[in-house]
Amino acid sequence: MPRYAIELSLEDRPGALGVVASRIGELGGDVVDVDVLEHGHGGRARDEITVDLAGPEVAELLAAALAELPGVEVEHVGLVGEYGHHLLVDALEVAAAMVAEPDPPGVLDALVSGCVAAFDVSWAVVVSEGRERPLAVAGGVPPASVVRAGGGPLRLSEGEDRLALPIGDLELALVVGREGWPWRNRERRELTSLTHICASRLEQLGGP
Repeated sequence: MPRYAIELSLEDRPGALGVVASRIGELGGDVVDVDVLEHGHGGRARDEITVDLAGPEVAELLAAALAELPGVEVEHVGLVGEYGHHLLVDALEVAAAMVAEPDPPGVLDALVSGCVAAFDVSWAVVVSEGRERPLAVAGGVPPASVVRAGGGPLRLSEGEDRLALPIGDLELALVVGREGWPWRNRERRELTSLTHICASRLEQLGGP
């Protein structure tokens, strides 16, 4: 059966997730994983539920059915691989890929390509202060403002769909974008940890 990740916002109270799980079961879905993305913010929580469903038409019906539940907002539904979409496991795989690379360009390529795969980003780049071209690119074409931002001092703006993180003290930054799917606090922490690991690996190899 195809596997889907459903990200939703719901009331942060006992039993709220149980109601969602019951509705999933009523439509023939099998819950295989639950990942809490945010908890205790304004009386609401954000969860990512990985579900096995019969097909895309059932996914659309399920999203509509969950959105009808009181206090539930469906924010994203996406097809995922056999092992689902688990932030901690995915981030560890990106870290392992960076550590295994024998040279700095490979480390940066592993970081941006890993971000595309693990965090479903539309694009990911590493820019360097004083360089007009990015050192690494993965995914789609990033906005021109991001690519050119490295031509001078790094002053990268963030938004709901864009995240910019320094890579240690190396005058490098990881910038990632994802349309229509805002960044969660847990994802920010995961990406920050990955940039720290990237910086450590680059320093081991003598710099970027």
